[in-house]
Amino acid sequence: MNDTNTWDGRRRRAELRAAVLRLGGLLGWRSREAITFAEAVTNRPWRRCGCEEFETVLEEYWAIGRVIQEKRARQQGESDGVNAGQEDRHVAAR
Repeated sequence: MNDTNTWDGRRRRAELRAAVLRLGGLLGWRSREAITFAEAVTNRPWRRCGCEEFETVLEEYWAIGRVIQEKRARQQGESDGVNAGQEDRHVAAR
């Protein structure tokens, strides 16, 4: 039973590690940059990061993603306002 737990833990760690690298790639980071980010967030060397540390990094990615979405929504709202203002000027010019 202990071997199964160890195997499952290793597999989970490998999955989380791969997710950290994959999501870092979606941010436009190379593997080395994602690793450096993970080390900075966890204050641990990459090789010593376990499931808990990788989950912390994934939570940070989630927070970054949320900020990106909020900024995109603000920019979209601002551009909608600019476009609406332009339409109003075109109507008034007629």
